[in-house]
Amino acid sequence: MKKPGTQLVVSISLILLVVFSAMTLVSVRQLNRLAFYDLLKLERQRDSLSIEWRQLMAEFSTWRLEHNIENEVRGEYSMEPPTREQIQTIFLASRQGSEPAGGGVQ
Repeated sequence: MKKPGTQLVVSISLILLVVFSAMTLVSVRQLNRLAFYDLLKLERQRDSLSIEWRQLMAEFSTWRLEHNIENEVRGEYSMEPPTREQIQTIFLASRQGSEPAGGGVQ
């Protein structure tokens, strides 16, 4: 024989399970949204870092190329950069008169 309160207990238990399941579903969906938002933020950060990395690699390549050229010139042709005394600055004459714009040769 079934007890009269047994059906009530089973019904209440099932209702509580359904409510708990619904709350768990809402919670999991919210966590999923937050994780997706974090993923988008990390992807943007990755893209930004990737662009910066490519720029740094291009700059490094330029510096390395200049260094290689300088080493090749020094080694193969025995060339050195000019000393400060060997450098001359020549100023062009101004268009308004025959006087040099910078005062002449340094």
